Amino acid sequence: MSAQVYELVDNKKGVSFSPFVILGQLLLKHKGIEFDTVPLNFSEALVPTIKFSNGDIVYDTPKIAKYLDEKYPANPILANADPKATQLVQDYLATNGLNHFKLIILEIYNSFDEVNQQKWRETREQIVGQSIENFASNPEVTIKEYIANIGELVKVLETQDFFDGQKPAINDYTIASNVQNLKTIAPAAYKAVIENHPNPALLKWVNRVSELFGGYLKDRKTL
Repeated sequence: MSAQVYELVDNKKGVSFSPFVILGQLLLKHKGIEFDTVPLNFSEALVPTIKFSNGDIVYDTPKIAKYLDEKYPANPILANADPKATQLVQDYLATNGLNHFKLIILEIYNSFDEVNQQKWRETREQIVGQSIENFASNPEVTIKEYIANIGELVKVLETQDFFDGQKPAINDYTIASNVQNLKTIAPAAYKAVIENHPNPALLKWVNRVSELFGGYLKDRKTL
């Protein structure tokens, strides 16, 4: 089995940065499925979408994870999730999702060409209810909140290698895709909240995850 992954790329360097696409690709790597990528720009993209060699087309990462576990039950993605970590990841996404978006919204805008910049601005300003510049205007506060809000989750890594135990599963891949998104599109923010996080367990985990699958995340192209 092989697959095609449709991914969102910036218009200037062709860099794939969507955390949802990164997550989908990590799930394929987890199952040992080879894939090619099909680049799309923002105005074209509905990602992550994966087309499998048997003709099946699956989009949205929860559906992709479920599909992969049903078709390839060995080495499950979802069943191996640690319940405590699952709750902590959900809490993290609920409390830090907005902060994450504040750290990347202008970086994504700057990576697009003029046509896609206009669409990004229009659609995102409808979502946040203000200009994207105003939305992202207090990065120092955002960084402090981000670091604080990930604190409880990071404590899990003080006693085990991965969020889901001794082997990675859905919770590790979910957080890894978010971290890789920061590293790819907003390297200064990545340094502030990941490399400089006061708990060294976080960066150790990032380095550990980056080495999975032959260093797949470590070798991914960044802006």
